[in-house]
Amino acid sequence: MKRRETEIKETCVTCAVSSVSLVDSAVAVGPQPTSASAIVSVFATGLNNPRGLKFGPDGNLYVAEGGPGGTVSTVGLCDQVPAPVGPYTGSATGGRISKIDTNGVRTTVVDTFPSSQTVPRKSSLTLL
Repeated sequence: MKRRETEIKETCVTCAVSSVSLVDSAVAVGPQPTSASAIVSVFATGLNNPRGLKFGPDGNLYVAEGGPGGTVSTVGLCDQVPAPVGPYTGSATGGRISKIDTNGVRTTVVDTFPSSQTVPRKSSLTLL
């Protein structure tokens, strides 16, 4: 039975990731283009450039965040993502892993990862 619950959670996360949109650093399940209307509600706030979602064995949701980016660039040092998306900029710290509990409360697990973002006019990456 536990395995089935895990499969259901992972399926729900996969479905949620495909319909997540970020609004002012909040994760909300957005309406899909259908004839029926959807109810949108915010589950967690305070996320900064989320990149990946995964339920842990403790039942909490873990989110990998790219952070605020920065001004450091590797232009001229290596191949770049072409415009209009790239080149990316970043900083040595700012990326983090957050834990979202069943009440939607975010806590930081670790916050010493490098940070990156797309070009400033594109702002942060968005999960759709």
